[in-house]
Order: sequence, then structure tokens, then C-alpha cells
Amino acid sequence: MPSIAGGGPGRLFAAHRGAIWWLRRRQHPPFSSLAGGGRRGDAPHLPVLIVGAGPVGLVLSFLTKFGIKCAVIEKNVEFTRHPRAHFINNRTMEIFRKLDGLAGDIERSQPPVDLWRKFVYCTSLSGSVLGSVDHMKPEDFDKVISPISVAHFSQ
Repeated sequence: MPSIAGGGPGRLFAAHRGAIWWLRRRQHPPFSSLAGGGRRGDAPHLPVLIVGAGPVGLVLSFLTKFGIKCAVIEKNVEFTRHPRAHFINNRTMEIFRKLDGLAGDIERSQPPVDLWRKFVYCTSLSGSVLGSVDHMKPEDFDKVISPISVAHFSQ
């Protein structure tokens, strides 16, 4: 059953651990509860329903900062056991820079670049390394093409 984000502080939806960490640190959560018109029997008015608490859904929930009521629903009630996307490109970080310091929080919380810039192929978690591929270029971090660099936001 989908869960609806909103309400009290204990009603955060199951999403990315890092995103939840960031949301809990905010003074005002970026989502609102389902609010009705005030009179008994009025149907609740919800202009925006955001389906999915992934990166896009969480950013869309910032609509409440502009006075637009919204709710986020997420089908998963537990964290995934498998890693998902962790890389945040320059353009996304530029947008995050304008969202209450989100880019700065991500930059401060990410591990050192050398720990995540390569794909390492091995026989098992503690087995022999078969090889590694570095997918980053110096300009990804030099802030030449963008005022902010790429980032890693682990789950």
C-alpha cells in the first residue's frame, strides 16, 4: 500500500537514506499534509500529487515553498537492499545549489572522490580485483564548465 508523505515529523516516506537525512535537517519539511477546505464534509483539495519519492519527486515536493499544496506517495515502505543511482551531474547540482543549500549539504556529506569515481570489477566483495574503469574527467571536478562540480550522494 502506498504511503503518503506529510503530517507529523515521524511520517517521512521510505526513500533514499541520504535524502531523508537532508529533509530531517530542514527547518520546514518541503511537503505538506492533505489539507481540506476547513468545513466538515469538504473534500480535500490537492493541486499536485507527486508519484514516487525518487530524486525528481523529492525536488518537486519543494512546490510547497511556493505555496502549492502537494503530497508525495511512494510504493516502497522499506529501503532498497541494492544500490541505485548515486551520481549527480553538474546541471542538477546547479539546481540544488538554489534549494536551501542542498548542493552544499551534498558536497559536505559525500565521501572523497577517489572512493567513488571508478567502477571496480571483482570476483566477490572481498575477492580479487579484475579491473577498474575511471569514468570521470578532470573537468567534472575543476569547475571549468560549471560553477559547481559533479557529486556522489550515496544511499
